[in-house]
Amino acid sequence: MPSPQGERKRLQYLVSALQESLPEGLLNLSLYGEAASEAYRPGTSPLTTVLVLDDMRPERLALLRGILRSRRLRKLPIPLLMDPAYMETSLDVFPLEFLQIVDRHRTLLGDSGTFAGLEFDACNLRREVEQQLKGKLLHLRAAYLQVGTSRRSLLKLLTATPADFEIILRGMLYLADRERPERSDALLDNVEQAYSIQLPTLRRLQHARAGGRKLERAQAETLIHAYLIEARDLARLVDAL
Repeated sequence: MPSPQGERKRLQYLVSALQESLPEGLLNLSLYGEAASEAYRPGTSPLTTVLVLDDMRPERLALLRGILRSRRLRKLPIPLLMDPAYMETSLDVFPLEFLQIVDRHRTLLGDSGTFAGLEFDACNLRREVEQQLKGKLLHLRAAYLQVGTSRRSLLKLLTATPADFEIILRGMLYLADRERPERSDALLDNVEQAYSIQLPTLRRLQHARAGGRKLERAQAETLIHAYLIEARDLARLVDAL
């Protein structure tokens, strides 16, 4: 769980407010994503949460709106809201997103087994992995054209995108029936081994994002070119699965 005092207090307040206002029907509140993993970066990782209720009738949403509009919670992203029926009927549509929750979550309130046992259809997951990869590739190409020759803007682009790729790489490892470790470097190791590929640029960007050696402006153009090639090659690889 996040350790900085301000972030911890906001999460504790959210738990207390939900316990008081929703004594019944709350099945699970979990922190998920980067903030619930070893990759957590204090003050930087978004405190993303998921809230599962037994149903999502409008009166409950109105109650939640009042809670989440509290000044003490304004810096928290709005939780993902779902009920068991939504989960059951959405695994085929959002397998990557649910896999992210399964892999990286910490239960703050409710049943810790809410996400246990979720299974993903390989065809649906492969399709979304391909969709996400090709979408990211389009975004990268467009963003590269938009930022122009500004090395500062290129560096900002380079450091902003690796986190999105981690979710995709987890999906690739699920398809290959390989372990999905929390640490970014171990995740890349497993993907490279599972698919016999090399991703040195993505590894370099992940390392910089985690607080390692900073990217140099003089390398920005070379790095973005290599990054575009790696993203293209990943999209082609998954397309052929």
